[in-house]
Amino acid sequence: MSTIQILTKQFEDLNTSFKQGTIHYGEYMKQHTKLVAKWKKAHRGDTLADIVRKAGVKITKLGRGYYLYTGLNFTAKLIEDSCETTWWEVCIWEDNLDTRVYENFYDYNQFERKQDVIDALFQFDKSLSE
Repeated sequence: MSTIQILTKQFEDLNTSFKQGTIHYGEYMKQHTKLVAKWKKAHRGDTLADIVRKAGVKITKLGRGYYLYTGLNFTAKLIEDSCETTWWEVCIWEDNLDTRVYENFYDYNQFERKQDVIDALFQFDKSLSE
């Protein structure tokens, strides 16, 4: 049986138990909430965080607006920068930054979301491994 079929059966069993009065409302809602989360995850597929984690990449928070990307081939800092608006970028001015990262992100280095800059770093990291 697939995951969706298993979850459907679990929903049916939970509803039957509640209608028969074998579990009270609070317990029903706890189990129902857990099943809904599993259902959404099964339909959504893997998120970027799941994909990055499975690949062995680590993102570490260093402070407010600062993160460290520890990838397969290099390490780089991500920062949130601002002027009139805010954006995320790879900190290319670090002394110990890999020159390949500097060259790749020198021309275009502004991303609207942290997820976008992590994805760009991850895609570049994967391309170096091929």
